[in-house]
Parts: sequence; structure tokens; C-alpha cells
Amino acid sequence: MIESVKIDSTVYTIKTTDEPIIVEHRECMGCIDYQQSSIDLMKGMGLQQTKETLLHEIVHGIMYEREPIVTGKQIGRAHV
Repeated sequence: MIESVKIDSTVYTIKTTDEPIIVEHRECMGCIDYQQSSIDLMKGMGLQQTKETLLHEIVHGIMYEREPIVTGKQIGRAHV
């Protein structure tokens, strides 16, 4: 697994975790934290699911880096 990804000018570190990833009261397979410049992925997923989840979070990152204001307020974390 890669350790980081550069999206525009920001380098996001990629980490796996055994802890549940909870965003907006939902358990998720991954999330991106724009303020911490990090992407968290659940451990224990198969290789294909891990790749798909990472790609999903990278797309969130691209959208954020290109347009960080959504409906008038800053977004902080995105999730699967």
C-alpha cells in the first residue's frame, strides 16, 4: 500500500486503522481529513476494496482541492 498521495499541492498521508471510522454517526470504510491532510482506511478489507476505498477518498480530495467551499461552508471530512 502506498504511504501518501499528492493531490494538487497537498500531500495526504495514508494510514490504516483497526479503530472504527465514524463520520456523521456512520461507520465508514475510509475517510479523508482535509485539515490533517490524511486519509484513513479500515484494516481487514480485501485488496480490491482497499483500492476502491482509497480511490473514492482521493476523488473527495480532488474535489476539495479544486473547490473547497461547498454551499457556503468549509467541509472538513468526507467518507465512504
